[in-house]
Amino acid sequence: MFNIIAEMFSYDFIRRALVAGIALAISSALIGVPLVLKNKSMLSDGLSHASFGAVALALILGIAPTWFALIVAIAASLIIFKLDDKKSKNSDAIIAVVSSSALAIGMIALAMKKGISIDPNSYLFGSILAITKTDMLLSILISAISILLYIIFYKQIFAVSFDEEFAAATGIKAKRYK
Repeated sequence: MFNIIAEMFSYDFIRRALVAGIALAISSALIGVPLVLKNKSMLSDGLSHASFGAVALALILGIAPTWFALIVAIAASLIIFKLDDKKSKNSDAIIAVVSSSALAIGMIALAMKKGISIDPNSYLFGSILAITKTDMLLSILISAISILLYIIFYKQIFAVSFDEEFAAATGIKAKRYK
């Protein structure tokens, strides 16, 4: 049994997948709790669809899909949080509009491009085993930044997650930490 496990970890792609998976799992666990408390549990799904749209556009434009998808995901999350500041809107509805719009843009872009045969399922449901060294390092960097910011601003995040109005009343800049 130990020989099989040792043989598995002799492959670079398995080690990259394990390292990236652990880094992302730790940061996702930390970030997930405040998102659920703030009724943003569908945010990850929405941002994955926005990223798909970005990957489709990047492939058609001939630019690096990972970096472009990262920029678009950050922009989409900022748009979602900005639109959510208006109390009359529903968070899940805003996330659904942004994610379905980005997904539709990506599918339309792929359909209109002649001479390119890309399977959208490979980007929607990719494989962690196909992660490159650059992707692994990017995952570690993003996870480390997320964990560090979470530790530094834990008290503020905690206060804003449970009661944004009370946090603002105590002097915490609630919108900034939201």
